[in-house]
Amino acid sequence: MTSLHILCLDDNAINGSIPEEIGSLSSLKELGLSENSLTGPIPASIWNMGNLSLVYQFKNELTGTLHLQFNNLTGPIPASIGNLGNLTILALLENNFYGSIPPTLGNLTKLTLLDVQLNQLSGSIPPEIGKLKLLFKLGLFVNNLNGSIPGELNNLTNLQNFGVFSNMLSCYLPQDICTGGLLVNFTAHENYFIGSIP
Repeated sequence: MTSLHILCLDDNAINGSIPEEIGSLSSLKELGLSENSLTGPIPASIWNMGNLSLVYQFKNELTGTLHLQFNNLTGPIPASIGNLGNLTILALLENNFYGSIPPTLGNLTKLTLLDVQLNQLSGSIPPEIGKLKLLFKLGLFVNNLNGSIPGELNNLTNLQNFGVFSNMLSCYLPQDICTGGLLVNFTAHENYFIGSIP
């Protein structure tokens, strides 16, 4: 179906893996697969579909999004996700993604929401996330992230919600986390932060 523009299969009981052949939908602009029972890795063909704008309305609330949350998808988040430059919302929460957060997320400069909570991600928070200056929500909690909160995140002057709780971060709390003045929710419990409250 090379002329297909919209594929919406959310809120079903679909199981199995996402087929690699989905990458053949060269005209696809809208994709919704959340709230199913999908398993396995996300096929690489999705991240390389140059015409995919991923404009999708999820429960009539959010637009310009890719929702793959609430499945059982596994594997690392591929670096090629950085090719999806028109993405505004990326929600991969509540899956079984592991490995590090790819620094190529910094290429997605139109993102307003990035949510990868409740996975098995490890490694450090990439400083490239600081390039996402439109970001108002950043959900990294309940993973295995370590290291520190990069100072580059101070560039996120539109950030309102930032969650890093239930990780293994071990550093001083950042002195300049509130510089933007819009932050209303910062949750950082269940880590190994040290020093005083700035």
